[in-house]
Amino acid sequence: MDDAGIDVAITPISTPGIQIGNDKAARDLARRVNEIGAQPIQDRTERFGGFAALPLPNVEGALRELEYRLDVLKSDCVVLFSNARGIYLGDARVRPLFAELERHAVVVFVHPTASPTPLPALWDCQTP
Repeated sequence: MDDAGIDVAITPISTPGIQIGNDKAARDLARRVNEIGAQPIQDRTERFGGFAALPLPNVEGALRELEYRLDVLKSDCVVLFSNARGIYLGDARVRPLFAELERHAVVVFVHPTASPTPLPALWDCQTP
């Protein structure tokens, strides 16, 4: 980083994220990813930041992991994918998570991810 003139690095998780189709496995993976990602931040707070991974679409699991990330790992940034298994961030089921993110003034990075429904299928709709 010094050789490249980079002062601070932020480490998010990228697509496909931690949602692998099994809520328990996703919660476990989120915890592992968040703990590993927190280490450089704790070691060198002036040089590193990171976005917590949350196990959406499991909102209850996401709220627990957010609490852990805020209280134990002391980080206030998260990455959310544009959808998790077809549940988009605007879905009413995700509102409790957004309320908690807002309450803690958490920085949120929204990462695009592929739709589970191919777009051409949406375009095939015919109006009567």
